[in-house]
Amino acid sequence: MTYTTKSNSIFDICWYKLNKKIVNINNALYENLQKAILNDEISMCPYCGKFYIKHHSRQISCRDKECTRLKINELRRDFYKIHKK
Repeated sequence: MTYTTKSNSIFDICWYKLNKKIVNINNALYENLQKAILNDEISMCPYCGKFYIKHHSRQISCRDKECTRLKINELRRDFYKIHKK
């Protein structure tokens, strides 16, 4: 079974080609996102609550500057509690 497109002008052909490229790009992005979900690479930031894709296995927060600052402050507080400084 084959499908054909009806085109009245060159613009219809260009529109069809553009839409086909957009659909292919979206399918590729969706496949990458689906692989990330299956590999447990998506996590939720404990500081801002946003979902993010992990860049390495030990990453616990997103790469936002505010979240990074909060994470460093928390690590410092924990260090001082443990070592009583």
